[in-house]
Amino acid sequence: MFVVCHSLFAGSDALFAAMSDLFAQVDSLFAGYASLFAKSQSLL
Repeated sequence: MFVVCHSLFAGSDALFAAMSDLFAQVDSLFAGYASLFAKSQSLL
Protein backbone atom coordinates (compact mmCIF):
# COMPACT_ATOMS: atom_id res chain seq x y z
CA MET A 1 0.00 0.00 0.00
CA PHE A 2 2.79 2.40 0.96
CA VAL A 3 4.69 1.63 -2.25
CA VAL A 4 1.62 2.43 -4.35
CA CYS A 5 1.14 5.77 -2.59
CA HIS A 6 4.83 6.54 -2.89
CA SER A 7 4.92 5.86 -6.64
CA LEU A 8 1.75 7.92 -7.00
CA PHE A 9 3.42 10.86 -5.25
CA ALA A 10 6.54 10.41 -7.37
CA GLY A 11 4.37 10.49 -10.49
CA SER A 12 2.59 13.65 -9.40
CA ASP A 13 5.98 15.19 -8.60
CA ALA A 14 7.16 14.50 -12.14
CA LEU A 15 3.86 15.85 -13.44
CA PHE A 16 4.26 19.07 -11.47
CA ALA A 17 7.82 19.42 -12.74
CA ALA A 18 6.64 18.98 -16.33
CA MET A 19 3.80 21.45 -15.77
CA SER A 20 6.07 24.13 -14.31
CA ASP A 21 8.49 23.58 -17.19
CA LEU A 22 5.63 24.00 -19.65
CA PHE A 23 4.48 27.16 -17.87
CA ALA A 24 8.01 28.53 -18.01
CA GLN A 25 8.11 27.92 -21.77
CA VAL A 26 4.73 29.57 -22.28
CA ASP A 27 5.88 32.46 -20.10
CA SER A 28 9.02 33.02 -22.18
CA LEU A 29 6.90 32.72 -25.33
CA PHE A 30 4.60 35.48 -24.08
CA ALA A 31 7.64 37.57 -23.15
CA GLY A 32 8.94 37.12 -26.68
CA TYR A 33 5.61 38.18 -28.15
CA ALA A 34 5.49 41.20 -25.85
CA SER A 35 8.96 42.40 -26.87
CA LEU A 36 8.12 41.78 -30.52
CA PHE A 37 4.94 43.82 -30.10
CA ALA A 38 6.89 46.61 -28.40
CA LYS A 39 9.39 46.65 -31.28
CA SER A 40 6.63 46.82 -33.89
CA GLN A 41 4.97 49.65 -31.94
CA SER A 42 8.21 51.62 -31.86
CA LEU A 43 8.61 51.15 -35.62
CA LEU A 44 5.20 52.65 -36.33
